[in-house]
Amino acid sequence: MPLTIDLEKDQFKCLELIAKNKKKDINHIVAEIIDEYFEQLLDEELLKIAKKRSADIRSGKSKTISLEELEKKYGL
Repeated sequence: MPLTIDLEKDQFKCLELIAKNKKKDINHIVAEIIDEYFEQLLDEELLKIAKKRSADIRSGKSKTISLEELEKKYGL
């Protein structure tokens, strides 16, 4: 899907250099950068969720069950 962005001159020069060194076009480099950033954001969000879940378990707001209990509950 097409996207237009305005970059600072030095940002564009950096992209050109990276693209040239990797022998890829600038669009490909930008897509790689965006993918990597999305992965970082997702990792950060998952870490926040894990920390919240852990705090809820420690405080008694949530409980855990064993694998055996889960298997029994769902007939596995």
